[in-house]
Amino acid sequence: MRANKKEFDLTHDGTPIYSKTFNPIGINSLADGVGLIKSTGVFNVPNHFFNTDEQLVYTPESTFIGIAATPVSIGATTNLAGIVTTILPSDVFAKVIDENRFELYTRPEYITTGAAVTFTGSGSGNAHKLSMTKQLSKTIIGLDGVVQQPITFTTITHTLGVFDGFTYNNTVGIGLTQLILSGISSITTSDILKIDDEYMTITEVGFSSTPTGTINDAVDVSLGIATLPCVKVRRGELGVAESVHVGGSTIKVHRGSFNIVDSKIFFTDPPKGNTRRRRDATNLPFVKADYSGRTFLRSDYTTNMLFDDISDSFTGIGKTYNLTVGGANTASGIGVGNGILFINGVFQTPLTQNNVGNNYEFLSDTTAGISTVEFTGITSTNGQFIVSDSDINQNQVPRGGIIVSLGSTSGLGYAPLVGAKVKAFKDSNGGLTSIVGIGTSSGFNLGIQTAVYDNATGIITVTTNKVHGFALERPNTVKLKGLEFACPKTVVGQPTFATYNPANGRLVITIANHGLVQGDAVILDNGSICFRCDKDSYATIHCYPRPTDPAAGQYLTVSNVTQNTFQVNVGASAPADQYVHQFESATATAVKTIGGGGYVGVTTTIFQDHERPLFVVGIVSDRSFEVQAGPSTIPHNYQGGGVAYEFFEDLTFGSGYRGGSVNVEVIDQAYEHKFVSAGINSIRKGNFAATGVNAFTATDAIYTSNTGTLVLTIPNHGLSTSDTVGIDTGGLVFKCSKDNFFSDHPYPRAVSKTSFPNSDPIAGIQTAIIATTTDSITLFVGQGGGGGTGAEVTATVGVGGTLSFNIVSAGTSYINPEIIIPEPNYDNLPVVGVSRLGVGPTTDTGSNLLIDVEVSAAKTSVGIGSTTFEISNFQIARQGHSFKVGDKFKPVGLVTAAHLSQPINEFELEVTGIFNDKFSAWQFGELDFIDDIRNLQDGVKTRFPLFFNGQLLSFEKDLSDSQSALIDLDAVLLIFVNGVLQKPGESYQFQGGTTFTFLEAPSGESSPGANDHDKVDIFFYKGQEGVDVDLVDVQESVKRGDEIRLMKSPVGVSTAQESERVITDLLGADLIETNIYTGLGVDENY
Repeated sequence: MRANKKEFDLTHDGTPIYSKTFNPIGINSLADGVGLIKSTGVFNVPNHFFNTDEQLVYTPESTFIGIAATPVSIGATTNLAGIVTTILPSDVFAKVIDENRFELYTRPEYITTGAAVTFTGSGSGNAHKLSMTKQLSKTIIGLDGVVQQPITFTTITHTLGVFDGFTYNNTVGIGLTQLILSGISSITTSDILKIDDEYMTITEVGFSSTPTGTINDAVDVSLGIATLPCVKVRRGELGVAESVHVGGSTIKVHRGSFNIVDSKIFFTDPPKGNTRRRRDATNLPFVKADYSGRTFLRSDYTTNMLFDDISDSFTGIGKTYNLTVGGANTASGIGVGNGILFINGVFQTPLTQNNVGNNYEFLSDTTAGISTVEFTGITSTNGQFIVSDSDINQNQVPRGGIIVSLGSTSGLGYAPLVGAKVKAFKDSNGGLTSIVGIGTSSGFNLGIQTAVYDNATGIITVTTNKVHGFALERPNTVKLKGLEFACPKTVVGQPTFATYNPANGRLVITIANHGLVQGDAVILDNGSICFRCDKDSYATIHCYPRPTDPAAGQYLTVSNVTQNTFQVNVGASAPADQYVHQFESATATAVKTIGGGGYVGVTTTIFQDHERPLFVVGIVSDRSFEVQAGPSTIPHNYQGGGVAYEFFEDLTFGSGYRGGSVNVEVIDQAYEHKFVSAGINSIRKGNFAATGVNAFTATDAIYTSNTGTLVLTIPNHGLSTSDTVGIDTGGLVFKCSKDNFFSDHPYPRAVSKTSFPNSDPIAGIQTAIIATTTDSITLFVGQGGGGGTGAEVTATVGVGGTLSFNIVSAGTSYINPEIIIPEPNYDNLPVVGVSRLGVGPTTDTGSNLLIDVEVSAAKTSVGIGSTTFEISNFQIARQGHSFKVGDKFKPVGLVTAAHLSQPINEFELEVTGIFNDKFSAWQFGELDFIDDIRNLQDGVKTRFPLFFNGQLLSFEKDLSDSQSALIDLDAVLLIFVNGVLQKPGESYQFQGGTTFTFLEAPSGESSPGANDHDKVDIFFYKGQEGVDVDLVDVQESVKRGDEIRLMKSPVGVSTAQESERVITDLLGADLIETNIYTGLGVDENY
């Protein structure tokens, strides 16, 4: 084999197999040529390989240029069609005389009832051919151990050309490589089209706007004018020359790896190899395909069949499929042991009487006239077929229509996936009153002791006057209100001129090269800019701003900036006081700006510009936390005041939920408390003024949140259940799991965080002791969460996948109510069809596919879609089946954005590639399955016996029959190891008899029951039992274990070998194997 070569001769020992050539022309019309004796009608062709009754195809040909070949003349006879003819017809039948000679007949019955063809003339041409029929069904070809599929019809047909209402146009001439078809459904590149007798390989498939236009041209497709279903092909493939085809011709879709024409094999793709160079650039030998091939001959080829390729019917779910030949149902001659079947080039073991539980069986219904193949799959103990819809790979039946590649549209205008996060509010009884899904505060606030702003990082470190109880993400944000900051000022310069408009308050100031920009802020010193006015005829000087003027002490925004002037608004004069002002003078420091001239982020002395939630970015201590306010070029110094309060900025009703409702759960969050310390004498008996023996210090405390009980450890306290005690405010200190035990929290609190603005239940009161031990007392101090019950909330999906909540039952005793809501997702979405090639718009598509979809912000920055969300990614969550290339479908369950009535661009997917398990099967004669040898495999043993149904077989030739003597017994055995065809003479050896030998031992099980042994399938080819082979029962005269002694002669004269030897194996009808003999009578000279 060499690179790019696809055509090879098929020979056996150098002799062509399927086609024989003879030259009928002698030195005159009556003289014999080469290979035919006209006078006797006998053909003399060495090793013709024909059998009696075999149908042959006669083709007159010539190797001489310019001389046409014509058939030979014969005596008048009737051909196969029933027509009397005097020339040799194309269909003839052989009668074999011996391996080198045969005669021809024009009808099969004439072989036994009529006369052979008599030749009366030579015709013309020097290379007339007689070729076998059914070459493909007689042959097995393997490349690298993988059996190749013969070119096979798929039962898919189309029509050449487009029907214009009257006829199909688009005749295809020689050299035309683009064809218009009636449809392109189920056609893919590398498929083979057969029109009339010509084979063509598809290289492109799609739609074009004209018969010769570009297939799938992007512009034509976008304009909607690419409507002609087209294929681009390589013409004249697989050994058949290209020819002219008229519009309306039937196009049959074929698949396979090779075709046989005469005695040549033509591959669809060249096998690996290179005979021009022995080594590649890296000095390594070129890889060559390992070829093997066998032809199975027999007397009657009637039941030889090449079954149609049914791969397009596979689903991974079904297990029974009709078998057809050339598109027609057939039942006659089909049965177990008559053929072989491959899936993806791997041999499938048939179910036979001595080989149950394997991959498939052929079934024939002669009444209905159909035959089927039934794959075994997986069955339960009662024989019921087990099917998995979620993973068809588990079903162990052929799969089809599995998607391997998809294209998609962008999909724009879908709701983003945002999990709903809401806050439940409660009343004094712990019953739910409302559910809020927008930013809100619990109302709990803290006074601020100090705040430090780092203008470089934008972080404010806030110290509160109480324990804040914050943790990262609990809450996410806080609001700061009423904090006063001061910042440094810089002198801009001394105004040299100014104009004031009393009607609108605009003051234009002139300062050379002032350096201000639009939007800067400046402050004017009180009394720093002086004017005269016409109210007193410009007699006196008036300096502004005055302490009572609107602009006094305020930062004013700069506008209308030029290099030397800028404008600020200082406020208009009252209508009765609008006089003309003339600039008089200004102080050197009249105009100042914040910082060093130019600023970012802060424009007032009350931080910040507007109240907004700030993200909590750090917890410093139980009284200090950090928030991000944003960096600034200007330092700010805290002056005092202000409060901080938690703000739930991240509350939302969600987006992207689907279905009518969502199951939610109401819980009462309970936090664990760990005792830290207790104030000295902070537990007081009877009243809060108690001291001495009536004041106690706890050494430990255990608080159970859901019951509200507090167990205080007080050694030898002497208290009883008739006593009451009070705990000083902040007298007990705990750490809490709410902030991951970070901060110390003193209890009881004068202002409770869980019941704001009220205090903790026992703050400032005496409470009863409910239980005691010698060293402990138990109090009820109020539940802290975990004890709420009875609340029921429903969530309904609304526009854009948002949730609306309804409190069905308020419940009671909730302290920390939380609504547990699942996250929305676009996972495991089913699909519905949009269109299918050859069908048009349809909801039909493949089955069982589920996809996961991801949504993100649209990449476009302009237009209506710039603020929407698009499909950013998708992946297959569950492989479906039965899809076809060109199928378009869309997922079911995507949610349209809330502000849209429908998506801007709908998300659709198109199948661009699928996987089908490849089927090939054919019958070439009867096969018997040799009994399984797995119990003999041990990874060492190489020789194995041949048993059939428990009976030892011996394969022998009939040496009295010249045809039998030609049989290659090595090739009679078909051996597959793990589904791979073994090559006779290289992988195993067999010359007949009862055993064969592997060159490499097949592996056994690594441990009992592991089932990891090499799977060995052995068949022997019989052709047709009773015709091509005789099965003879032999009465055993000796058997394993018998003792024998060798004699000098048949009459029993003894030799020096006086000891017996034991038979260890029967290798054939006339060959045995014994133990090694070491006794007397061995002549070492022989």
